[in-house]
Amino acid sequence: MGAKDSAAGVTLLASLAFFTVGSNLLAYAVVQEPIISEFKLSLTDSGLLVSVFFLMYSIMQIPGGYLADKWGGERTIALFTTFTALAAIGLSFATSFWLALVLRIAIGFGNGPLLPAAVRALTRRLQGHQLEVANGFFGAGWGVAQILVLNLLPTVTLMSSWRTSLLAIGVTTLGVSVYAWIASRGSTSNQVLPVGKPAMRLRETITRRTVLLILINVTGIVIPLTALTWAPIQFVRLFRVTAVDAARVVSIFGVLTIISSMVGGFATKTIGGRRVMIASMAATLGGVLLLTNPVSPTIGLLIVGVLGFASMFYISANFSLVPGSAPAGSTNPGFVFGVYNTISNAVSFFPPLILAYILETTQNFALLYLSVSVVAVIGLASSLLFRNSSLRA
Repeated sequence: MGAKDSAAGVTLLASLAFFTVGSNLLAYAVVQEPIISEFKLSLTDSGLLVSVFFLMYSIMQIPGGYLADKWGGERTIALFTTFTALAAIGLSFATSFWLALVLRIAIGFGNGPLLPAAVRALTRRLQGHQLEVANGFFGAGWGVAQILVLNLLPTVTLMSSWRTSLLAIGVTTLGVSVYAWIASRGSTSNQVLPVGKPAMRLRETITRRTVLLILINVTGIVIPLTALTWAPIQFVRLFRVTAVDAARVVSIFGVLTIISSMVGGFATKTIGGRRVMIASMAATLGGVLLLTNPVSPTIGLLIVGVLGFASMFYISANFSLVPGSAPAGSTNPGFVFGVYNTISNAVSFFPPLILAYILETTQNFALLYLSVSVVAVIGLASSLLFRNSSLRA
């Protein structure tokens, strides 16, 4: 069986789609200092280069899901990874801030449809426990991107330039697009479907179960982001560790997110999605509360490890349950996931701003983590309330 016909092939493609989103998102954070220096940018200018990615990424979730349902998941991934690759390669040759801004908009545009398309491809090819395990490997793509980009790209940038680093991201994305085009040829999940009008589909998408899954996913976005943003700074200030030592937080977190996502897939198969989500949210809440007083650098790293594992453990169960959480999901899983992910990203936008303000005004990390624990409590409550999934719960 070829890559396009096998469960392993579509699972690999989905994981590569998540890897593409992660690598293109995280790459700018690594190279922003030399870009600021070369183009003489303000911090506001640099922040705009980050924001436009998120804006276009979020805007394209629902249209991307709609297109994936109409064209097929593999074909949609192939088309938009090709577009992303060309924009990413172009960014490595940018000669001005305005050109870089346009290309970052293009990269966000290209990345937006990838996750809805991946979900569509997986749900059309796989079912039941096979889908649950596949979603675990799907989520691991994010962890792989986190480890490779945040650990290798700084060295590439230091030894060569930021342009070489971004070129490497673009070429890697182009490689993903080549695989996607191969996988899309003749795939039965690429049959064009009558998906109806988006407005009609939207009315059949937002249900109580969808909202609960969104709240769980928001916890899985906000808590890791908080830990990765502030724990290294906390350890430097509290324990006087070096920046290199603090960077281990990111490495440990990344490794455990990969392991956790895959283990979560098998656990969903064994004990059911609802129990996996409850365990994930409970451990996430416990981890963030423990960060209020990490005691020592070693204990702090262990706590971060727990958070890294806990905060991705839910992914397989959550993603597997999204299409079945609404009536439209039976025929249009890409569109349902696009709505789910759009709302998740929109809600997740606000807590980091509030938390940054709390830390800036109080300089108290314990208060920071106590505040964000409210999000974890909501996630845990949502997992406890979740009922009646179309998969095993």
